[in-house]
Amino acid sequence: MPATAAIRRADRRQHSRQHLADIPLARARSDAVSADRGRRGSGEGRIRRQGRGTVISRPKLTQPLSLHSYTEGAISLGRTPGRILVAWEDVAADAATATDLEVELGTEVMHLERVLLADGERVGLESTYLPLHRFAALRGSYDPTTSLYAAIRATGVELAGARERIETVLAAPREAGLLECTTALPMLLLHRRSVDADGAPVERVRSLYRGDRIAVEARLSPEPA
Repeated sequence: MPATAAIRRADRRQHSRQHLADIPLARARSDAVSADRGRRGSGEGRIRRQGRGTVISRPKLTQPLSLHSYTEGAISLGRTPGRILVAWEDVAADAATATDLEVELGTEVMHLERVLLADGERVGLESTYLPLHRFAALRGSYDPTTSLYAAIRATGVELAGARERIETVLAAPREAGLLECTTALPMLLLHRRSVDADGAPVERVRSLYRGDRIAVEARLSPEPA
């Protein structure tokens, strides 16, 4: 009997050691599964670890590179767009703005700065410069929480073309504060110059988008021979 009891105690100790040895392997497998789910979920909603649990966030808003407004793009994807007005002022055109809007250096131009929302979530910061001699009437008629492109079309001006450049940057402290993120979060920076059917400048736009909430998409086709 004493020998039998000793054998049973040894078996229990061996089982305990094996169980403890299996714990790191089980955790590693669990972490691998979580990471794989996070990768597969990047297009349809992201999985983030938070403490001991996980939080599933909304999928990124894919913004098309087109002459449609942010409002039109968000609505087409089933999201609710919104804007928070930060500034609406007349400013002196610097060299880059004067060149894009084809006005003299120092000429007053209209400047609107707005935080872009999708379903109430801050996704971008947009600064738009307009030639004041063309759009001064917007002061009395435009609601800055709505689509600016719709307001421009309402004046009889149609956007006919644009040049757009995309970069990756980090936000300045002020920009990060307005977007409620850290300065370490990667951003997409879009510069746009739009013109009307006569080639006259309509706007100069600087759009800063949170890289964790916005993706951009372009449709390409072969040029005619």
